[in-house]
Amino acid sequence: RYLAQLRRMNYLVDIDTHRCRADHDQMFRELHDTLNLRKLAVEFFWDEIDWDLFEVVKTGTDRLQHYLYDAVENEGHQRHGQAIDYYQKIEEFIKFCWQQFYKGQSADTEGEGFYMLSDHGFCLIKREVYLNAWLRKNGYLEFEKEPPEELKDLKKTSRAFALDPSRIYLHRKGKYPQGFLSDSQASDLRNELKERLMQLEFEGEKVLRAIYFPEEIYSGPEAARAPDLVLVSKHGYDLKGNITKLEVFGNSDLKGMHTFDDAFYWAKESPEKVKITDLANIFLEKLA
Repeated sequence: RYLAQLRRMNYLVDIDTHRCRADHDQMFRELHDTLNLRKLAVEFFWDEIDWDLFEVVKTGTDRLQHYLYDAVENEGHQRHGQAIDYYQKIEEFIKFCWQQFYKGQSADTEGEGFYMLSDHGFCLIKREVYLNAWLRKNGYLEFEKEPPEELKDLKKTSRAFALDPSRIYLHRKGKYPQGFLSDSQASDLRNELKERLMQLEFEGEKVLRAIYFPEEIYSGPEAARAPDLVLVSKHGYDLKGNITKLEVFGNSDLKGMHTFDDAFYWAKESPEKVKITDLANIFLEKLA
């Protein structure tokens, strides 16, 4: 029923990230198209259903900042004006959602039940950091063929490998088909990796701000599937799991990266400090 309605409006979930990464004219066209279509969808669905919870996700700012964060920060950049114009359109979209939410309600209810949040911040990339290249250079990872096509190509004697975003897994016995590390060996290895990686530098600057073991940050029934180390970089160092890079540091066409901090949460009434894990209960209490 609703799929047909979305098709009639030519709805787009997201921009074509592969094409728009290289073609920024196309990116701005699709950013505006998806935003306009999001507005049409909000307008339609808000009146169509009696909602308990209505959630609108906007990914366009994320795409813009990954591909052109230098244009956002640099007023002299040739696309700075386009970037700021898009932010203004986002502000107009938020205002539109606000007006939809409070349509027909009294003025004294404004702000009640309306929330805005992000799950990460953003900053300009100084260097990408290829963790698997570091593991290879330091004897923790080897591949059966060059260049490797996938992680299945790793040698069975490899002790560790990295996946995006910034997760390192140890080749544990019983967890992977060719895994051989015992729990005791894995415990020693993760301590060794943490100590060595915390010393990683680029041009005299430490790259990492923290490394966590899974029991420090994960809980719940799936905790056993967690990575063995989770790395948090300093601003500007984008940690990657690419398996073909041979050098630890480099750059691609990406300009912006996620940051661990600088996420935001807005509500009419909000605790002074809030964790992202608190939000589900905050919303559920409002619905009760």
